[in-house]
Amino acid sequence: MNKIKLISLLAAAAVMTGSVAMAETYSATGNGYHGEMTVNVTIEDGKITDVELGDNHETNVVIDRAFPVIRERILEANTADVDSVTAATFSSYAIKTAVADAMQQAGLEAPKVAMQNAEKTATERAAESCDIVIVGGGPAGLAAAVSAKQTNADKNVILVEKLDILSGNGKFDMNFFDMINTEAQKAAGNDEWVGEAGLAKFLEEKSSNGESAERIQVWANEEYNLDAWLRAMGVELNYNYGGTNHMAEDNQYSGEVIQAGTDQSAAHFNNMESGITDASVAAAMLLIAAGELQSQTEIERHVVELKNTASYPFNNSTKTVSLAITRDNTDYTVDVDIQAHTGNVGEIQIYDKQLNGFKVKYDGSAESATLILRIKGGK
Repeated sequence: MNKIKLISLLAAAAVMTGSVAMAETYSATGNGYHGEMTVNVTIEDGKITDVELGDNHETNVVIDRAFPVIRERILEANTADVDSVTAATFSSYAIKTAVADAMQQAGLEAPKVAMQNAEKTATERAAESCDIVIVGGGPAGLAAAVSAKQTNADKNVILVEKLDILSGNGKFDMNFFDMINTEAQKAAGNDEWVGEAGLAKFLEEKSSNGESAERIQVWANEEYNLDAWLRAMGVELNYNYGGTNHMAEDNQYSGEVIQAGTDQSAAHFNNMESGITDASVAAAMLLIAAGELQSQTEIERHVVELKNTASYPFNNSTKTVSLAITRDNTDYTVDVDIQAHTGNVGEIQIYDKQLNGFKVKYDGSAESATLILRIKGGK
């Protein structure tokens, strides 16, 4: 009995003196891709026990995928010094800096965190046996892999992706361009792009860009087939805007929906049930499949609406375009197509190029202009 009383007294004394650690939640902020992010970090007895995402302005399709991954890494390592999530570098860095701040608030030694991950050497992996290898898990690679399995049901298909994200630029691209004869156009009564009239208009428009009639014909037919193919998998591009442009819905990322549609077909794959999510494994498989790692140049698309409220010759149409994929250098190119305009656009100017964005404007007297920008290179 005396022993029990002694232990109870010691426990009470420990609580009174504060020697028993209590869980505390600390709020901290970091600067993400689209501004300030709030992160709430719970620390108990020197251990990070929970990380919660607070107010932020990050792109949903990016942060919804990235946060659970980096949260798990932080909890497992008990530190903010962990690898960033590929294709969510800025968001990851903001979370890591916030967690480091919270650690400092708790009286712990805060690590120095880096935006970029340290390079890792790919580990060797036993050879994989397969019938078809698709190298690259971007939109084209995913489409090729799905199609390969659909037309070769008895074949073993492997998709190889060097990053820890499938869909690549498809995660960010909201638009499908240059599609005619689609179900959305028919439903919207957009008759100028339907049937023979639509094909004739498409041929005329694209011929002015120097394309051959044969190539344009194939282009038009395959875009129509793409719409039907996606719908067969439950991916419906129901929002038609700007003539030949399409989205899943007027406020929904196409990439997010297509990824979901691809997942619906995942059960039909031998080696694509969950994709390849380990960068080192993917790199090793690339060495097996191709003999060497191949760097891929990302092509990024934006639809930008510029407005000018100044009187000619003055112009205030300048707009800053943020790149979804940070470049390694500023040698990237920006191809511009004018989708729509009111008035004389003049020349389109791309300037003040940075690794994560650039500025664009036109110098004419037009009140507005809608541009399609295609960014390539810089990697």
